[in-house]
Amino acid sequence: MKIKGLGSVMKKILVVYNPYSGNQKNIVAKINNIKKIALRKKYLVDFIETKKRCDATKIIENLDGTYDLVLSMGGDGTFNELVRGNVNRKKPFLLGHLPVGTTNDLKTSFGLSNNVFSSFKKILNGKEVSYDILSINNVPFTYTAGFGKLLNIPYETSKQDKLKFGYFAYINNGIIDLLTKKTKLYHVNYEIDGVKTFIKTPLVLISNANKVAGMRFYHDAKLNDNKFEVLIANTGSVIKLAIGFLSIKLLKKSKYYKLIKTDNIKFSISDNDFKNWCIDGEKLEQRPNTYDVKIMQKIKCKVSNKAENYN
Repeated sequence: MKIKGLGSVMKKILVVYNPYSGNQKNIVAKINNIKKIALRKKYLVDFIETKKRCDATKIIENLDGTYDLVLSMGGDGTFNELVRGNVNRKKPFLLGHLPVGTTNDLKTSFGLSNNVFSSFKKILNGKEVSYDILSINNVPFTYTAGFGKLLNIPYETSKQDKLKFGYFAYINNGIIDLLTKKTKLYHVNYEIDGVKTFIKTPLVLISNANKVAGMRFYHDAKLNDNKFEVLIANTGSVIKLAIGFLSIKLLKKSKYYKLIKTDNIKFSISDNDFKNWCIDGEKLEQRPNTYDVKIMQKIKCKVSNKAENYN
C-alpha cells in the first residue's frame, strides 16, 4: 500500500491487545502513539482488542495473510494465546510481543522493557530469530510450566489484585502461602529418553526463558537450541528451597534441586490432590496422570537487537 508523501510500499502490523493486562491507562493514547511511531517507520498498524480468554488464539487462527508482523500487547499469557493460534496455521506469522502485563518475564527473553513505546521501536529496528515452542500434552506454551509449591499463585491471584497491586499481589499471596500452608511432597516418576526416575518433590519447574517469576534460574539457557531446562526440588523444607534458589543464582547449582537440560520429559503423578499445572501464568485445565513435555516446533519472532541467548 502506498501512502501519499511516503513514496514506498507500507508494511502492515497487527497488534492484538488485552486491555486488562497489567495496569494499563490511557489505552487510546497508547494506540495513537504507536500508530505515529509506526508511520514514521513506514508501517501501518491495525489493532484488535481481546474481550475474553483465548480471544487472541481465535483472532490469529482466522487472520488472512496480509500482515508482515503480528504483535501481542498484554501479559505473558496474551503472547501464549497468540502462539497457540499461530502454531495451528498452515502459514504462521512472524510474531512479536509488547509487554504490559504484571510480571513480564518474556521482556527479558526478547530484550525489551516495560515501556511499550520503547519496546515497539526496538522490535521495528530489531532482528528476526527462531524461538522454541514447548508443549505439555500437545498444549503449547512459550516459556514456563510447572506444578507444586507457589506455582498455583499466578492463576489463583485475582485480576482485581493484579490491577491494584501489580507484581506485589503475587508476592503477598506467595508469602501467605509460605507462612500458612504446609509444603506437600508429591510422588512423581519422570522419564527422559526411556530412563525412569522416582522422586518425592514439592516443586517442578520447566522453562525456556531467561527469567521466570522475575528470577534467573538458568545462566546458560538458549531459547532456540531444541532444549529446555527442568528444575526439580528434592526437599520439602521451605528454608532449604529458598537457600537453593539463592545458591542457583549465585553458584549456578544447588544440592536441593536437580537441574536438567533435555528435549523431552514425561511426568507421572500418583497424587490426586496436587494443584493444576501452571503454564505461562495460567491454569492448565487438563488433569491426567501423565504429562508429556517436549519441543513442539520453532516459530519466527521479531525481538530487540540486544536480545541474548539465541544461537
